Parts: sequence; C-alpha cells; structure tokens
Amino acid sequence: MGFVKRLAKLVAREIPAIIEGRTNEVIKETAKEFGLKAGEKGLRIEFLASKKPLKVIADRDKTREIIGNGIGNGIQYTEKGGLKISVDRLDNFVKISFSDTGIGIHPEMKDLIFQKFRSVHGHFMRSKEYGSGMGLYIARTMAENMGGKLFFGKKLTRRG
Repeated sequence: MGFVKRLAKLVAREIPAIIEGRTNEVIKETAKEFGLKAGEKGLRIEFLASKKPLKVIADRDKTREIIGNGIGNGIQYTEKGGLKISVDRLDNFVKISFSDTGIGIHPEMKDLIFQKFRSVHGHFMRSKEYGSGMGLYIARTMAENMGGKLFFGKKLTRRG
C-alpha cells in the first residue's frame, strides 16, 4: 500500500487494531531487527523487559512499527552510547519508554515533534539525512487509533 494511501487510512481509522500480542516479545523482536544498524554506529540497544508478562490488545505490526520508529529515531540522533527501551505496567496500560544518549529533545519542542514534516530541530523536514519528519506523526496516529498514547515525557538531560 502506498505511503499516502496508508496515511489516509490511518487518519481515517480504517486499519484494524484487533490482534493480541505479548508486549515483551514484540519489543524484543523489534529491537533485535535494529541491532545491526545500531552496531554499525557502535551503539548498544538495552531492553528492560517487564518482570511479569504483559498482554496488550493491539495490531502487532503497527505496534512493531511504532516501536521501530522510536528505536530508529534513537539510532539516528545518537552518536555514542546507546538506547534503552523499558516496559512496565501503568494502571491498565502498558508503558513503553525510550531513552538514549543522543542529542536530546528540548522541552519546548515536545509538541512540534509530533506534527507533520517536523523534526527535533523544529523546522520543516525533507532531507535524506533526517527523513521526512513524518515518523512520529504516523506513530502517534497509529497509537491513538489503537487506544494508546505517544508522548514526550522526559526532561532534557543533554543537548548537542
């Protein structure tokens, strides 16, 4: 399915979100797929699984795409160190957190990064180096269509 057509279906909520998947397994599989790319940059990916098995009712492929977007962004904007993905329960939800040793996201940019064609730099994007600026917008839309949320939730600890 073409990019524009898929985006239109996502926004129109026409992609079903009914597959049951085990959260720890889905994240571990997705992180493993990015291992080579991270390794090429000398980065490590650390996965902290939930102590208890967590089940979530969601589209497995879309969940993997959302997680992959978080991992991909972490790799893209990190030069040294690595990424950490952790999973835990938060009330009746599964909380998946991403952190990295990259350039950071300034708190003032927290709303802009989820807009179409925007980047952590706050300007409109269309570059081979940084992509289209659509990844977080699409990931947030997919999460919302499955009854979840995608948000910026950490203070800036390092800024490049």
